[in-house]
Amino acid sequence: MERTMRAAGNLAKGLLVVAVLATAAACGGTVSGVATGGPATVSGGLTGTVIVKGLGQYQSGVGLVFGLNSTTAGGPTVAIIVTLPSGTSTLSTGTFTSASVSQASIQAYQGNNGYAAVGGTSVSGADAQGSFTLNVTEVGSTLSAGIGTRWPFMHGTLTATMPAVSGSAATGTAALSVTF
Repeated sequence: MERTMRAAGNLAKGLLVVAVLATAAACGGTVSGVATGGPATVSGGLTGTVIVKGLGQYQSGVGLVFGLNSTTAGGPTVAIIVTLPSGTSTLSTGTFTSASVSQASIQAYQGNNGYAAVGGTSVSGADAQGSFTLNVTEVGSTLSAGIGTRWPFMHGTLTATMPAVSGSAATGTAALSVTF
C-alpha cells in the first residue's frame, strides 16, 4: 500500500491542472485541448453523482498508474488509483480487475462515511476487500511531463463494489459507476 500512496501523491501533481477544467464539464469532452471529466455515481450506503477526470501516467520506479479524482463540490469524494503490472510502460485499451493489476485503491466518502475497494496481486489477506472492473476504451494522445509520460485524454468506464471502511460511520456496501 505504501507504493500506492507514493503513486497517488505523484499522480495528484498531474491532476491538479486538469481537475480545475473538469469542474466545468457535465460529461466527457474537451476544454482548450484538455479532456474534461465524466460522471461518477455512487449508490447504496452512500449516494450522489460527481464529475471525475481520468489520467494515465508512467513514471520510472513507480510504473504505469491510472487515476481518477472527483472535482465537484457538494457530493461524495471519489478517489481512484490503479497501478498496472510492473513492466507495463504504455497504456493500452483493455479491461483490468484486481486479479490483473498490481495495486488498486478505490474510495468514495462523504463526511465520516467511507467505502473502499482495495486489491491487486500485491495486496493480500485482510487488506483486500471489494471488487472493481476498469475498462479503458480509448487511450488518446500522450503528453511528456517532467516525471514521465501522461495520457490525459483517455476514456472508459469503471465499476466497483465497495464495503464500508472499518472505523467509519458507514455500514454495508456502496456501488460506484464511473464514465470518463
